[in-house]
Amino acid sequence: ITDQEGNVWILESYRYRLRKVDNTGKILTTLDSNGSGDGQLNNPVCMSVDEQNNLWLVDWGGGGGERIQKFDQNGFFLTKFGVFKAVDGQPYFP
Repeated sequence: ITDQEGNVWILESYRYRLRKVDNTGKILTTLDSNGSGDGQLNNPVCMSVDEQNNLWLVDWGGGGGERIQKFDQNGFFLTKFGVFKAVDGQPYFP
């Protein structure tokens, strides 16, 4: 996915890694901490960048790590919400 400045965010789900790369291929930011803590990646599956270049990441891992996390344009953790639970087969975000 591309941000407002033309940088590309690359998601490597199987390696629990996220990278931000500029248009010359230079790596600007790397997030590669596996786990269910704030800012860690458990099983990242999709992402989006908002108009302020914040990154929203859906992390669908096990062990209580199911949440949506928000990072700033430098990859610093800002906030999270949600814990996935099956309620009649439907996801639930309290």
